Amino acid sequence: MKSLSFFFFVYVNFCFAQNNFKGQLLDAASKRPIPFGHFSYENHKGFILDEQGNFTTESKLQEIRVKISAIGYKNKTVNLSAINKNKIYLTPKTEHLNEVILDFEDPVKSIIKKVVRNIPLNYPTQQEQVYCHYRQNTYYDSLHNSTMYKAEAYLKADKFSYAKKSASGNVQLLDHKIDVIDMDSIEIMFYGGIHSVHSNDYVLKRAGPLNINHLNNYKLTIKDTL
Repeated sequence: MKSLSFFFFVYVNFCFAQNNFKGQLLDAASKRPIPFGHFSYENHKGFILDEQGNFTTESKLQEIRVKISAIGYKNKTVNLSAINKNKIYLTPKTEHLNEVILDFEDPVKSIIKKVVRNIPLNYPTQQEQVYCHYRQNTYYDSLHNSTMYKAEAYLKADKFSYAKKSASGNVQLLDHKIDVIDMDSIEIMFYGGIHSVHSNDYVLKRAGPLNINHLNNYKLTIKDTL
């Protein structure tokens, strides 16, 4: 009976003996460890490697076939041996991406362009017409008692819309009257023509920093925002 019991004990231990599989996962190009790779085998078993790419697992078999995956590397299937330490190398995976063009735009210049685009929203979009009555009296004396001549004119000025770039407008002479006193002749002339926009009206003329084509001529900074 003692011999039979001993034989049964040895047989049971032999049937359930486990083999250890150890190794390391490495980069095929740099030979550096690949951390946290994933091994799967026998259809449903699997394990994660440590930060140095080391692994250890057990199986009743002397050799197991495992599928290996890691982020940034091509998948690979290999046989692990329980006899030797296994060193497995993975090849980096190259991703072919579409061309990406990075176009940086100065934030200040971007604000200026937005200001110009919004001029029609913030300024009059209709052509403005201004009528005026112009009068001029000229005297011989500083006390304004002795009149030389009197002149009057009725004018209409067209100021173009801020929605369109313009540097000038039209001035029309609608009517005029001249009274000359105590003089045989005098040269007095009224005329209508081009009315130049004020030099500091950058908005209507799109001048200065509002000239999009000349933005690179200015060193612009953001002082404050609203």
